[in-house]
Amino acid sequence: MKKLLCLVVALILVFNTIPVLGAPLSYEEAGEILKSLGVLLGNENGDLMLGHNLKRQDMVVLVSRLYGEQDIASKYPVKDIFMDIRNDYYKPYIYWAVDKGLIKGSSPNSFGYDRFTTVQELQAVLLRALDYGSEVNESYDAVPKLAESKGIMENLSVDKDDTVTRGLMAVMTLNALKSNIKGHTNYTLAEKLKLSIPE
Repeated sequence: MKKLLCLVVALILVFNTIPVLGAPLSYEEAGEILKSLGVLLGNENGDLMLGHNLKRQDMVVLVSRLYGEQDIASKYPVKDIFMDIRNDYYKPYIYWAVDKGLIKGSSPNSFGYDRFTTVQELQAVLLRALDYGSEVNESYDAVPKLAESKGIMENLSVDKDDTVTRGLMAVMTLNALKSNIKGHTNYTLAEKLKLSIPE
């Protein structure tokens, strides 16, 4: 009996040291990957602040880094469409994202500045990056199911109205990077954006 117990304990120890292929990424792992890609930056102490809620304007800046177009976005021509943007720093980024077809305002004259991002709002941005903009624009209510079907929500259990933390954003973004662009079976968003991510 002791030998059997020792064998079971030994097997448990062995299997616990073997990495599980396809295991869900933690917020920390996803955050470190996005940090290595230059998308997610930490504070002066290097803290990625993964538990902090993500505001809509900050999401747009992160997306510009994802596209490798932060320099372009930071100098983008500013328009006078959204009346609620209270910080000039964000204006060019927001209008860059709007013109790129990645995001819309919360109303014709309001961006939703300083509001926390919801899961559905980030799903919509990531789906547009995957070229599903026409589907998103046609039926915003269909966004959660479409995001699920395209792998954006893989290994995640959150509600569409939940607030997105920086950690959740990292996992959803990595899932999107591994997803195929609309109309392709073997061409991912990461390939489109020329980003190298771990398998």
